[in-house]
Amino acid sequence: MRGIGTGDPQHGLDSKVAMYVDGMYMGKIIGIAFDSPDLARAEVLKGPQGSLYGRNAVAGAINLISAKPNPDEYFGKVEVGFGSFSQREAQGSVNIPLDDSSAIRLSAYFSEHGGWVDNKGLGENFAASDKVGYRFAYLNEVNDKLTVNFAADYSNMENTPLYYQAVPDGAYQPAEASLFGFAGVLTPRNGRQDSANSLQNVGRGEMETMGVSLTAEYDLADNHKVKFNVGYRTQDGARAVSLQPDVGQIEAVQVGSGPYLGDLVPGVSLGLNAITGGYLENIAALAAGPNNPTGFIPFRSGFLQALATPMTDFYNSVSTGPDDHKQTQVEVTFTGDVMDGKLEYTAGLYYLNEDTATNRDVDGGYRNPTDAQAFVDFGTALGFCNPAVYAAAPNPTTAFVAGCTAGFRNSRQGSGLPLIVETDALAAYSQFTYHAQDNLRLTAGFRVSDEEKDVVQQPLSPLFGDNIDVLGNVIPQNVASTSFDSADPTIMVEYDFNEDTMLYVSRTESFRAGGFNETATSSPDPVLGYGEDLVFDPEEITAYEIGIKSTFNDGRTRLNVAAFQYELENEQFNVPKEPSVATNRSIVNTNSEMEGFEFDFVHLIGDNFTVSGNAAYTDVQNDPVVNPYLCQPPGARAVICALAPAGTPNVVDPRDQPLGVPEWAYTIALDYNKQLTDRLDMYAHINLNHKDEHLSSQDEGNDEHDLINVNMKFNYELSSGNTAFLKFWGKNITDEEYRIDGIGFRALSYDVFVFGEPASYGVSMGMNF
Repeated sequence: MRGIGTGDPQHGLDSKVAMYVDGMYMGKIIGIAFDSPDLARAEVLKGPQGSLYGRNAVAGAINLISAKPNPDEYFGKVEVGFGSFSQREAQGSVNIPLDDSSAIRLSAYFSEHGGWVDNKGLGENFAASDKVGYRFAYLNEVNDKLTVNFAADYSNMENTPLYYQAVPDGAYQPAEASLFGFAGVLTPRNGRQDSANSLQNVGRGEMETMGVSLTAEYDLADNHKVKFNVGYRTQDGARAVSLQPDVGQIEAVQVGSGPYLGDLVPGVSLGLNAITGGYLENIAALAAGPNNPTGFIPFRSGFLQALATPMTDFYNSVSTGPDDHKQTQVEVTFTGDVMDGKLEYTAGLYYLNEDTATNRDVDGGYRNPTDAQAFVDFGTALGFCNPAVYAAAPNPTTAFVAGCTAGFRNSRQGSGLPLIVETDALAAYSQFTYHAQDNLRLTAGFRVSDEEKDVVQQPLSPLFGDNIDVLGNVIPQNVASTSFDSADPTIMVEYDFNEDTMLYVSRTESFRAGGFNETATSSPDPVLGYGEDLVFDPEEITAYEIGIKSTFNDGRTRLNVAAFQYELENEQFNVPKEPSVATNRSIVNTNSEMEGFEFDFVHLIGDNFTVSGNAAYTDVQNDPVVNPYLCQPPGARAVICALAPAGTPNVVDPRDQPLGVPEWAYTIALDYNKQLTDRLDMYAHINLNHKDEHLSSQDEGNDEHDLINVNMKFNYELSSGNTAFLKFWGKNITDEEYRIDGIGFRALSYDVFVFGEPASYGVSMGMNF
């Protein structure tokens, strides 16, 4: 939002954009992947938040507000639909009055998507999903002063992985036949690939979400209210990952063309025979030599057999997380005005307890031998056993033995590690608006936040996926406790030039708590009890904004314009820990600034047409990031640096471009409403959405693209008074090919990208009753 977002979904990070469902804060990014069956509206608040309600947020807030029960009448809605890629959906809701002051509302939805990347191999198609959800709401207007709302919801989502398509050197190249010989499959493709051939069964991930909330609003006196909100939510799921060998990664490794791993053993290509043969020859030579280190040979039982396992076994996995995520929220808010309405106030207290985990078995039982990252990290670990690295040493054999032993002993998996984090967040907030004149308002707000976090994290063996390294030693846990606090003010001035035009200027501060790096792999410090890459500091933001909100042309035109400048201090930023493994990363603190402007407008043309649009320009200036984990010669990591090509800028990442932020983004839309007969009316809509090219990771870019979407709806009033409707829709109707995500898997030779969904169409029908 305005150039600030969270690209890393790991559990040790808080979201920069706060998401709320009926006042309940959604604590983890992965936890917002659900559909709400009965939304009344969505509110988007831009800029730092925290002096009015909820938890602090540095970028903004999105409030999803469900429809409330209505005691006045009985009504409902049902709808079914069908679309491209075997899409099916059904949804419905019903409002049932119980008496003059209370009612319940029931709603449900169901949807299926067959997946748009056709899998000619084992398992289902890629990007397929099944979703189901239910919601119950109860409202009771107890008396003239007290209203109580209770809600409970449940949703379950299953999905197959997105398809990561290989693109050599990050650019489109001519297609070539699959090296595995699958008929009709070309890899890599020049553009979007609509079919694939999985060597293994493509598994499904799952996310189950449940929640309950109770809200009571009470009129303390005239113009003074108190609202009490308490809620509890759980999430439990697993994420499916698939990096298919037929898209080029393994093919390149097989023929030894990887930029870092192709020639670790001189004169031998890095195919499976090289891993199980050439490497083992080095081991055999060590075992027979005078410098064989104690404990280095023999390895763990099964080590050699694991080396001989086909690498394709490591590229489909279902990883746990969130594992039994639980959160409890309590909030009380007072609102009102004094001085005959000249001074308006909001004040409240907020408490959140969050207990989240990727996998709660951190005592050594965790085991996932089919994890894709296991072999990736193991392949990198082999670099420590490259004799060429030690050729110039005074005693090459001794140096090789020492380096190889240390490399295996210290190697740890850096992705999807078992981690448990408990957070207690407490805040007090207030905001006052003083009407100095009829057309001048002064607003001041203040928030005090205090948070405590505890973590237990278990680094894993890169080969076996458990807490025992390849030499049979127990890998120690990272255990840490830390706390964060912040005092954040807000000030704003609003001035009405007239009834239709308002100018505002604001300055706001907020903070994002620090946390724990799920991918930390450093050995625990004897004094601290945790490794150097586990804990990172909170980030802080200072935001300045000036804008105009206006309506003119007899109310037929609305125009809003805003300009902003953000200063981010100690921004939490991901850096790679190894040059060849994209998902082995850490989080460091740095600084950045961003500025931009945006506008939106709506204009009525005649009686039937409405044209609307919005545009945003964002310019980001990032401070260089010193990467403490790569290339610090002389030092313990000199071996890693030796594996990188000469001249690789690993010491400082200049961050010339921001992540996930296009310089320009805009939307323009045209709507048409027409009463065709006494009973029949129609509505049509078309929009164009544009985004400039932007980065999805530190070195992978997404395409500039323009998407066109359309929909049309006909409403027909039945003799019973009910209304039947028929809708048609189309998404990406020009079939634009564009990338939406990318991973720089240097160790696997080819970069991989996810493409956006092709053109799709559908129809739905239903009734309002």
